[in-house]
Amino acid sequence: LNASKTASIAALVYGDNRIIEAHDKAVATTLAIVEKNFAQTRVQVDGKMQTITGVDLIGRSFRHDTSRDLDPHLHTHCVIANMTQGKDGHWTALHNDLIVENQKLITEIYRNAFEREVNAAGIATNRGKYGEVNIEGISEHIAEGFSKRRAAIEAFKEKNGLEDHAATQQIAALKTRAAKQEGIDRGELY
Repeated sequence: LNASKTASIAALVYGDNRIIEAHDKAVATTLAIVEKNFAQTRVQVDGKMQTITGVDLIGRSFRHDTSRDLDPHLHTHCVIANMTQGKDGHWTALHNDLIVENQKLITEIYRNAFEREVNAAGIATNRGKYGEVNIEGISEHIAEGFSKRRAAIEAFKEKNGLEDHAATQQIAALKTRAAKQEGIDRGELY
């Protein structure tokens, strides 16, 4: 779950912790909604398979603050185990079809929750070209300056004559992805 570039800059460069708190709350809200409405398991009842929705998720969230190119990028990885424990104590596999099918909806659930939390903290927002929640007052020029990753993806698409749609975006993202950098001096990075 990703905050926009402008939100990342406001939070991580300008040090507005209200945005980090809003992001964390939005992630928690989103996971609760996913758990209640999209997390499923399948069990056999009287010889027939039944799908049960609203099962408990088992996992962990990891908040990160940089892209692979070390630009500010507030985002959280939500790692979910392929298991759930039923009310009867038995463990079953997670049936994740609804989660996968509703990725765009889940992203919008996060964005709505994030926007609500940021606005409640007194911060003005607007929606960007792709529906992302931008922070008012962070210019496009500043956002572009902290977007080395985006620039590399766009340059790859242009160089290879790729049109602008989701499939080519994913190809370009994978082809230009740098290795993760280890041992970064956080003070120097800031």
